[in-house]
Amino acid sequence: MFIYMQINKNIIIAFLLGCFLANMSEAASFDCGKAKTSLEKTICADPNLSNLDEVLAKDYDNSMQILSVDGKKILRDSQRRWLRFINDSCFKYKNDRGSTVCMQEMYKTRIKDMKTAAVKIGPFLFSRVDYYFSKSDDQFGRPYEGQTSYPRIDNPLSNSLTKWNTIMAPKPEAGGEDLCDGRPGDRHIGFEIKSATNIAINTKQSYFFYCHGTAHGYANIDSVTYILTPEPHILKADDVFSQDSPWRKFLIDRFYDARPDLIEMINKDRLSDGLEETLTDPRAWSFTKESLVINANTNSLFGGAGSEMPVVIPWNDLQPFLLPNAPISIDHHSAD
Repeated sequence: MFIYMQINKNIIIAFLLGCFLANMSEAASFDCGKAKTSLEKTICADPNLSNLDEVLAKDYDNSMQILSVDGKKILRDSQRRWLRFINDSCFKYKNDRGSTVCMQEMYKTRIKDMKTAAVKIGPFLFSRVDYYFSKSDDQFGRPYEGQTSYPRIDNPLSNSLTKWNTIMAPKPEAGGEDLCDGRPGDRHIGFEIKSATNIAINTKQSYFFYCHGTAHGYANIDSVTYILTPEPHILKADDVFSQDSPWRKFLIDRFYDARPDLIEMINKDRLSDGLEETLTDPRAWSFTKESLVINANTNSLFGGAGSEMPVVIPWNDLQPFLLPNAPISIDHHSAD
């Protein structure tokens, strides 16, 4: 009886194990029965990773279906670079998070990025280009890492749009060695398309730098608007506001009205000096159809790690100060 029960117990265990492995093989975007690399085996060994892999594969396929031939190649190349990056960060170099947790974090970030791999905003289909670096681990048990991402218009149909793509592509940079007085560090440069028309494109660009072992990183956010015609150029204040009008004072007053808490925190004279420079700089502006949004960055005012303090001003309130042909006062297509 014991032998019979033991045999049946082994059969049941083998059956359940086979079902478990089969389900995991189905959940991942590839056949786990043929997993060979450490990356593939780690995915197949963790149900959460297996599900994330399947989600990422579907999002990737959806983006590939709507991109042009050139766009498909760019996304494919970015995905290959990401796979090398995840292999280096989670397996090649020492990582105190452990390979599974490291991969889960990497997958979640990539899934978020894939949402802008092919997205229609205004009249354009935007895609993204991603570059990565991962270098030897430090004394704290983690590698130096970095990601640089920038937008592009897929299948540009004019010279000005092609030039915008060229302008948005950053110059090649070293893999983090230039960040911390010659020592390596982490660098993440990203973007968000806030709005787009045939006349102008507004992009929020974010920067984060971290020298390992320091108390905190350094962050900054710029809002850059390019006028597309006749030649792409960065939006200037005199493209929007009549320089004979008191628009500068109006923006500063509205900021004080919206953020009285800051006046109580620090000396008002010091705040005014930083505000005039920040609020009148078009790099702090983004647009919706209804409003000018001023993203006053705390780093610009106080130094240290930056965070946004957005103040929204309706175009109707700004009408007395706007030029008649201001490019942002026409029909606007927002990413929201």
